[in-house]
Amino acid sequence: MAFLRTYPVQDINSLGKEMGDERVSRELFIRTAVALGLGVAGGSVLAGCSNGTTAGRPVTGGSEATSGPRVAPREAIAAASSVETNSAVSYTNAETGQAEVLVRLADGRFVAYSAVCTHQGCPVAYKPDTRKLVCPCHGGTFDPAKGAEVVAGPPPRPLPAVEIEERNRKVFRS
Repeated sequence: MAFLRTYPVQDINSLGKEMGDERVSRELFIRTAVALGLGVAGGSVLAGCSNGTTAGRPVTGGSEATSGPRVAPREAIAAASSVETNSAVSYTNAETGQAEVLVRLADGRFVAYSAVCTHQGCPVAYKPDTRKLVCPCHGGTFDPAKGAEVVAGPPPRPLPAVEIEERNRKVFRS
């Protein structure tokens, strides 16, 4: 085996240096590639899963839900006559501090739901032109006439219903 020549370890490691080029070790290359890959992946995840806010304010294409007055159980949310057909009133659940929305449907019935999107917790608002509750963050759309079922977007489940009752020409939280 005269044609195979063996080199001492220090000679092999110094071959690149003799030629004037710098070599990157395999370990340094892999660590750098992994760090860059994790950085890009992490940035993508954070950008894709943001809650749609900028400086604490939701980015919207229209009006967003406002919390409105604090309403405790068995308190009136609104006078029935003050809520027009195909409109909504936003209020805050006094027990939980969460936004809720009372909707008067096109047929005159009242329904109420949590105004917090089941996708990532952004506020939903009633849009009379579509007769839907819409989340401005990722386009989640709920149909209040059908139990706030999801009709579009990424939300995994309907909005939670809020029990209400109508008496003495007012709508109350149950």
